[in-house]
Amino acid sequence: MEPIVSIIVPIRNFGNYFYKCLDFLIAQTLTNIEIIIVDDCSEDDILFYIPRYLEDIRIKYIKLEKQSGPGGARNRGMEIARGNYIAFCDSDDWFDLDYCKKACELLDATNADIAMCGQIREYDSSTAEPLYKCCYHTFYELSGDMAFQLMSYNYKAEIKVIPPCNNKIYRRRFLECHHFRFQENVYFQDTIFSVETILNCQKIICVPDVLYHHYRRTGSIIQSFDQKHIDDFRNLGNSIRQYLQTNNLYTKYKKNYYNMITHFYGVIIREIFQFIVDDTKRKENMVQTFTVLKEIINTEEYIHFLTAEQLKQHLVPGLDDTSLY
Repeated sequence: MEPIVSIIVPIRNFGNYFYKCLDFLIAQTLTNIEIIIVDDCSEDDILFYIPRYLEDIRIKYIKLEKQSGPGGARNRGMEIARGNYIAFCDSDDWFDLDYCKKACELLDATNADIAMCGQIREYDSSTAEPLYKCCYHTFYELSGDMAFQLMSYNYKAEIKVIPPCNNKIYRRRFLECHHFRFQENVYFQDTIFSVETILNCQKIICVPDVLYHHYRRTGSIIQSFDQKHIDDFRNLGNSIRQYLQTNNLYTKYKKNYYNMITHFYGVIIREIFQFIVDDTKRKENMVQTFTVLKEIINTEEYIHFLTAEQLKQHLVPGLDDTSLY
């Protein structure tokens, strides 16, 4: 019997949370699944840590011959996936137990190509209040255009659409028909993937009351900073703009493009100030980001979309009192 959903789990070196990840996948209330572990050239012997899990015939393990990053690992998993649907789970994250069952039932009932679930951030220590990146308490059905408007910060509504692929389940036929693939060995690759998939999707659904649990560990990509972040920010901008232009969508979604660039530039700046202590090094990185911005932004286009208040904040940050006397 073919599995209903294939869950692709990229891994690069073993971490203790991988046990929790596998435990929650194996315990899914939808039992007709396959779990594809894709080892991205780990320095660890992953098989040494998980022999008892491999006794479950639903689990498959493959190791890449060349390190390709999460994007390349996901691509390899998609090549061998047999399920009607495809889901992605990072090796230190986990799903609610009803995650696959509820999402796949709604995908079947609505004939949608993408289902989005809530996402919550998890830490080693408890937080005063849960931090939801998005959360759906009610069923919603969206067009690809509306979902993209929300994801690119162009519309504000009672729901959020976030770029990561991990809180989404995709119809495999939809991914194969459009030949969607992740970029390899770059950060932000799932944002580029989400732009392309969402803009090609006729119907997207929000699944209520199930969560993807994203564990934020020290030393992860989003908990560090290096030159590659700046280089891949450039790639993010160039890739999205090229995709929109190639598909004659740039004029329609130009403002959305600049919204996304503004958002992710803010992420880069926050990382520089959070993870780099030396002020000289901070300044060097800031100068590098200015160079990138000149490559991916048309200044006249960008200013066109700014309000006078936003332009004031760019030119004189913190100027709140505009009275002359």
